[in-house]
Amino acid sequence: MTTSSTYTVTVNAEKMAKAISRIVWGEPDPQPERLDEIIEAINFWLFQAQEPKSAISPGDFLWQRETTDLTLSSKISYDLKPSGGDADIQIPLEIITANLKDTDDNETPMSDMDLFEFQSITNKTSTGTPQRYYYERRLDTGKLYLDVVPADTTDVIDIVYLQPFEVITATTQTFDIDSNFYRLMKYDIALDMAPESRMDGETFNMAMSRRNEAKAIVDSVSPENSNEYFEPELY
Repeated sequence: MTTSSTYTVTVNAEKMAKAISRIVWGEPDPQPERLDEIIEAINFWLFQAQEPKSAISPGDFLWQRETTDLTLSSKISYDLKPSGGDADIQIPLEIITANLKDTDDNETPMSDMDLFEFQSITNKTSTGTPQRYYYERRLDTGKLYLDVVPADTTDVIDIVYLQPFEVITATTQTFDIDSNFYRLMKYDIALDMAPESRMDGETFNMAMSRRNEAKAIVDSVSPENSNEYFEPELY
C-alpha cells in the first residue's frame, strides 16, 4: 500500500471560502461579493476564537502562547504593543505568567492584581522590588502596571502571554489555527451567514448537526482544551 507520507493539511482562505459557499449557497465558486462576505465572516470568527475561554474553544489555544522580556525602567506602567511600546509585541490578549528576573537569570514569580487592588495602592511613586502586576488590554495598547516603581532597572520581567490570531487579508493566506478546528470553522461560519443568505431549514439543521459534532470532537481530542498539560523537559 502506498501512503502519502503527509501529516498536515494546508487550507487557505480561498479553499475555506469555497467549502463555506457550498454549504450556504450550493456554489463551489462563490461570486466576488460573496467571497468578500465570507472573508469578513472568517475574520469575525477568528476575532472571537482567539479570546481565552471562548464559546468556540473552552480552553486556551496553546499555540498562541509567546514569551517576551520586558526591560524595566523607573516607572510603574508599561505599554505592550508593536511600534513604540516598551515591549515590541502584538497587544497581548492575556498575561498568563510574569516572573521577575535578575541579571543572574534568577526568577521570582509575580502575582496578578485586579483593578481594585491596583487602585488601592495609595502611593504609586514609591520604589521597591515589584511583586505584583495588573494587566489591562486596550484598543491601542496593552497596559502593564506594577505595584511599585522598580528600584533595580537591570531586572526584567519574563512574560508569558497569549497573542492574537493573524487575520485574513488575502485569499491565498492560511489560518493561524490548528487543523483540528477547520471543520468547526467551516460549519460555524456557514451557520453565522444563514440569516443573510436565507438558508433553508433543512440545510441549517444539517449544518448545525455537523457543527455540534465537530465541536464535540474538538473538545474531546484537542489538548488545547485541557485544563492541565505537561512539559516533559520540566520533569
